[in-house]
Amino acid sequence: MYNSIYTITLPCILSAGEVLMIRKRLALLILPAIVFLIVLVIKEWEVIESYEGQAVIRHVTTSEKLIALTFDDGPDPLYTARILAVLDKYNARTTFFVLGLNVRQYPHLVRQEIAAGHEIGLHGYRHVLLTGQPLYATLRDLKRSEELIVKATGYRPVYFRPPFGFYNAALLRAVMARGYRVVLWTADMDPRDYTDPGAREIAWRVINGAGNGDIVLLHDHGGNRTQTVLALEEILRVLTARGYKFVTLTELLESGQGGKIPT
Repeated sequence: MYNSIYTITLPCILSAGEVLMIRKRLALLILPAIVFLIVLVIKEWEVIESYEGQAVIRHVTTSEKLIALTFDDGPDPLYTARILAVLDKYNARTTFFVLGLNVRQYPHLVRQEIAAGHEIGLHGYRHVLLTGQPLYATLRDLKRSEELIVKATGYRPVYFRPPFGFYNAALLRAVMARGYRVVLWTADMDPRDYTDPGAREIAWRVINGAGNGDIVLLHDHGGNRTQTVLALEEILRVLTARGYKFVTLTELLESGQGGKIPT
């Protein structure tokens, strides 16, 4: 038995026919919205594809045995200097994609990079997903980072790599309007050094697949980069012996077929 005061009986307000009619009307309202979203997604990809050829660099077609090493997230007070020493040992040049926050803390390291003949690219102010924040915030942070780099070095970067490699059409349009080209990396040239797989494994992943015009992704900040430093020594030793030369992105583009340097 149970107490009837706790029993609520709801009358049947709608008939089966009325429920079916409501469902049909909802479907008629929802379907156009779904179609609209699909069209937006398609247009987004079309815009990205049209801009990618102009703005995004992953590889440079060249007959010369040139490779561009790139380092993200720095500068770092410990590992950047060690990486610079290894690069100098092999007369190698590279491009550092720096974070504005770290430039503000260690401007002398960015000056050392420029003085050693390396190139600076922009990686944002903090390592955040740029597609997950308003575009105005991204542009504000890019401008802030630009100013810090110019103040530290007198040099304005022309290459931009979005954190995590993620971007959308709005971001591409915005960075192109500021005179940047987006640089990612060549397929299979991300040895995932940030996962600490071991120096030998990092080196093998790069050496095994290296080819003319490749752009390699490495990191000089964001954790213990000892493995990266050790791997870099092996990468340079082996590939230099195979006749490869390590250059900045601008040098790589200048050697490429149809590659244009941003002005």
